Amino acid sequence: MTLFLTAVFLVLASTIQSAFGFGVALVSLPLLTLVLPITQITPLLAMLSMTLSVPIVWNTWKNIDTQMLWRLLLTAALGVPLGISFLILVNPGIVKMTLGTVIVLFSINALLAFRPTSVMPTVALWPAGFVIGILGGAYNLFGGPLVMCLQWARLDAKTFRATVHAFSLLLNLIIVLAYGGGGLLSETTLTNFAAGLLPMLIGGYIGNVLIKKINEDQFKHYLYLLLVFMGGTLLFSGFSAL
Repeated sequence: MTLFLTAVFLVLASTIQSAFGFGVALVSLPLLTLVLPITQITPLLAMLSMTLSVPIVWNTWKNIDTQMLWRLLLTAALGVPLGISFLILVNPGIVKMTLGTVIVLFSINALLAFRPTSVMPTVALWPAGFVIGILGGAYNLFGGPLVMCLQWARLDAKTFRATVHAFSLLLNLIIVLAYGGGGLLSETTLTNFAAGLLPMLIGGYIGNVLIKKINEDQFKHYLYLLLVFMGGTLLFSGFSAL
């Protein structure tokens, strides 16, 4: 039953990812907490996201902003162990509350359509990368802060997409290696990864069909409202567990 529900949640998340360019972690994480321990979810999503990024990076590597990529990645790599430590050592109730808060804040930011009016100073890349690494190591939930960071840097569309996926590929590789080095890649996680590949492909196909048939802006609006509710539910669940 766990494998079946995991597959269903991954189909849903990858459908959203394929259609709108985000969703694997943001959508699937609060759902997967219903059937899996959070310590299994982060490496699972890291491996799946890394796999999805490979062909995109292969085709877009010439458009990557390498200076921004390496500046962000350096401090993000330093933040990953701290994120993993938070996930493992902190009370699960606090972990759920933190996760719910991140999801709610990102969704509200998206609903308000916040866009920075100034250009990002280079020095801001270092602390931004560190925070992204902490969120990546703890929850694999770094996509929202990364997108906001690159929007602030005013990258053009091609460079933006290429840099997002290159960063995702490399940071997820670091996260997986950190979990593996710490002996935290369980047989169950590897089984879920193997079982999750086909649902991700199915969701990718559905997303490509879906985007041609619906109003993208309206769908996103309702999706973010749903994510606010899901994040709030996680907050309440975490508070109840304390």
